[in-house]
Amino acid sequence: NLTEDHLDYHKTMDAYLAEKVKLITYLKEDATMVINSDDQASERFKIFKNYKTYGMNGDYKIINFEILPDHTNLEFSYKENNYNVTTNLTSKFNIYNYLTSYQLL
Repeated sequence: NLTEDHLDYHKTMDAYLAEKVKLITYLKEDATMVINSDDQASERFKIFKNYKTYGMNGDYKIINFEILPDHTNLEFSYKENNYNVTTNLTSKFNIYNYLTSYQLL
């Protein structure tokens, strides 16, 4: 994921992206990278041979979500199976966080 959160340190999005791409060199050869396919920079990370994506058009595909004041209902699919989840996390970025952590299980 590439956001403007760390521009105080990296100064530009290009510099921040370059540093994130460097992280790939620290991965073990048999590791799996998890990539947010909704991020405009996602293609730059697909140079690693093993990866899974999540997002509106990812391997873990967001089908629908409803963010309420005290919880979020999320429907997503993976390998032709649909999943419905209710989490007490709210806001769209937490949907992405949930799918990231789900892939790590």
